[in-house]
Amino acid sequence: MSLTTVHTPPYPPSPSSYHQFAFSSSLALSPHTSTFLQRHFRPQLRKSPSQTHPRLYQPPRTRPIPSRSASLFAVAADQPQPTGTTTSSAIPPEIIHTANKAADAAAAIIRAYFRQPLDISFKQDQSPVTKADKEAELAIRNVITQAFPHHQIVGEEHGSTSTQSHSEYVWIIDPIDGTKAFMTGRPTFATLIAVAHNNVPMLGIIDQPISRERWVGIANEQTTLNGVPVKVRPPPKLSDSILQATTPDMFIGYDAVLFRRLSKQVKNVVYGVDCYAYALLASGCAHLVVEADLKPWDFMALAPIVSGAGGYIAGWNGLSLSLHSEGRVIAAAGEELFSQVTEILNPLDEMGLYPGRMTSIHVPETGPEDPGEGCVESMTGFGTGSAEGAGYRVDAQVRSVNSRYCEVQIKCPSYLAIKNNELVSMVKREVRRGKLIINVDVIAEGSPDSIISVAVDRKAAAEVRQLLDSVAEAAGVKQEPTLTDILGFSEVLSRAGQGTTTEHVLPVAKHAVMKAVRDLRVARRIEGAILENDILQRTKKIKKMAEDIGYRLPRRVEAKRERLFELTDGLNGKVDKDRLEAEVTLFADRIDVSEELVRLQAHVQVFELSFLGADEPVGQRLVFLLQEMHREITTMSDKCYDSAVMHLGVMIKEEIEKIREQCVNIR
Repeated sequence: MSLTTVHTPPYPPSPSSYHQFAFSSSLALSPHTSTFLQRHFRPQLRKSPSQTHPRLYQPPRTRPIPSRSASLFAVAADQPQPTGTTTSSAIPPEIIHTANKAADAAAAIIRAYFRQPLDISFKQDQSPVTKADKEAELAIRNVITQAFPHHQIVGEEHGSTSTQSHSEYVWIIDPIDGTKAFMTGRPTFATLIAVAHNNVPMLGIIDQPISRERWVGIANEQTTLNGVPVKVRPPPKLSDSILQATTPDMFIGYDAVLFRRLSKQVKNVVYGVDCYAYALLASGCAHLVVEADLKPWDFMALAPIVSGAGGYIAGWNGLSLSLHSEGRVIAAAGEELFSQVTEILNPLDEMGLYPGRMTSIHVPETGPEDPGEGCVESMTGFGTGSAEGAGYRVDAQVRSVNSRYCEVQIKCPSYLAIKNNELVSMVKREVRRGKLIINVDVIAEGSPDSIISVAVDRKAAAEVRQLLDSVAEAAGVKQEPTLTDILGFSEVLSRAGQGTTTEHVLPVAKHAVMKAVRDLRVARRIEGAILENDILQRTKKIKKMAEDIGYRLPRRVEAKRERLFELTDGLNGKVDKDRLEAEVTLFADRIDVSEELVRLQAHVQVFELSFLGADEPVGQRLVFLLQEMHREITTMSDKCYDSAVMHLGVMIKEEIEKIREQCVNIR
């Protein structure tokens, strides 16, 4: 594995330079392993004392560059990398003219197809593509190639011109960003054209061919809309901002947790505008765009446009965008807004632990700033909490055990019992599943006996005495009622000031109970992390055994064919070879478990992904997925007449049962 250092210019502006680290590796990493490395392997960089915006320059969460990206942009580890900041002088006027000419060529084609019947096909990732996409990109490529035949071109629809892979300039194009909007006749799509100099975006164009709007951004120059300068308009504060994203489905795992956390702190969230959202932000019509899972042709043209309008655009980790950025982008209309959003979307340094992986790092406490979203929790735990106030001390203890639902039992003094529903509702907002038993003890700061004052109801006592005398007279019994007889009537004694005591103690009790519940959640999260680590080790075994089954099946069919022909070789041509092949085909069809194997692997993958961003109860979902895994492996074992496959099936079932026993204890 080789380490490549890429120097990037300040997008957003930086008072000092910094480095972005990227990996080039031929290792084929699983999605989970890749995610683990991306989250945890964060090189610690020394910050410059002159930095005025610390959150913009957090150490990056290094991501492995996929082999496709490495070949696409042909950046070798030993290739010299640019140093320093490239200025706009690196973009000659001829390139700017060619970029506008290419946008004109694409616009003419797109307008001809807009709101016309289209033949739609789907790529490998199930994203749609139309004839207009392909023709528009070819038109852009022709314009660029005629002007600059030695420049590299990278496009969404037609890939990279590998023969110019070491070119100083790279054109990155997306003929129609927002194909779904184009297909449905909504003019919120655009053509994106970017020019990168030494892997850094220096020129960007967002062209909307229907409304005939064209934003042009050049590094270190003012962004223009149809030749008129534009500028961002920051909101007064984050809670007044409008957040835009293409779709909430682009946020997966813990990214979805962070995005939901951000969406709760803004005024409105708008979806479905694609790259047009960045253009609106540059024109002062929007405040914030946050997206994930973007490709270079989705974001390279955006950086010069947003930055040239006075906005801030970078990755979630605060690093400038380049050809090798991870595709998680923040664009904000101002430095303060950018800083606030980065604090929310890049909290891993403060948390100390990436939820979903067991490490030796301390699990953070829950609180208003970190409610524990994204962490797997066990349903077993114990917590304590104390609070003082209004002359009282309240001690709370809470313990939890397994339960299908959220059950809360509170044992407290009777004067708090009348507010039991308030305490239960408060606890259920924090704990979503499990049976909780809470003990609440109240002690007065003075004498413990002074917490409740008892008074005699004289009128009630007189009425009780009269009643007892009447009963004795009616029964013909001459006996004076005793004090015990009178005290047997609860109406004789009353608690003075009970309502006042409840009002004083209740806020203190709530505080103590909440501290105990949060202490409980810390314990549950620690145990949940341990359970998750054990479970994921077992799912790795299941995936390995499933691969072994997949390797064995083709050999099983071939062995059957060889066996049949071997048995019939001595029959001197009396056996129809075609009939033998037909028998082999029928045998292969009977033992074909490819569908079951694919479903098993899919269930395992969804099972593992369920641990990422587990801000909702996942225990029941995990149990259901285990049932589906068990069903698929049972079907495979029944269909395969192979002892080795059956043995692997038994071993997989053993692992599934061990996982199930752990999952019943997960929230």
